[in-house]
Amino acid sequence: MTAISVREITPIAGKTDVLKSRILRAVNIMSRHGANAWATQVLAGEGAGDFHIYGGYKNFTDAARAFTSFSKDSEMVAVQQERETDQAGQMRGPWIGRLIFGSPTTGTDMPISVHRDFHMPKSSIPAVMELAPKFANALEPMGVEMAIGVQLMGHDHEMVRSIYRFSSIEHWGEGVDKMLSSEELQSLFKQAGELGILKTSRMMTKIS
Repeated sequence: MTAISVREITPIAGKTDVLKSRILRAVNIMSRHGANAWATQVLAGEGAGDFHIYGGYKNFTDAARAFTSFSKDSEMVAVQQERETDQAGQMRGPWIGRLIFGSPTTGTDMPISVHRDFHMPKSSIPAVMELAPKFANALEPMGVEMAIGVQLMGHDHEMVRSIYRFSSIEHWGEGVDKMLSSEELQSLFKQAGELGILKTSRMMTKIS
């Protein structure tokens, strides 16, 4: 299991560069205090143009410990004060979730990610866990990584997020073409669609 924190920020027009700088400073501070932290910008789909800040932790004990520590860091306090006195974006969160399949992103070799958010009753989770390894095995020859997350504390406790990671936008394009022509994957997507309703999707890139 991996604990995940998610902050979503919509930039104010004319303040995108200021916001990006603050986000990267916050990610660096979180990382110093034990978080596997990274930031993304939404390229297409729901929330295009928004920034996201993610924190990954081995468990919720580590997440709570890191949050307590980096919240007291003088540099983080300064970032928060700047946010109060000179707003550059509207932040939502953090909301808290966990990965029920797969691992969080690491390094810079898979900078493109796609989220597909399903509305799905909790009773469908066991069936999701049966499908997940089949999806991962079918995607592996394409070089695509996969993870699945759910919310623990947030706005939608019946949201199940499937996450796909690619090495580049070109890799994403090639991967989508292969997925569309794969009978195995199309059958799996059909089964997933019978468990829940796809509500939103987005493509993101890591920023640094």
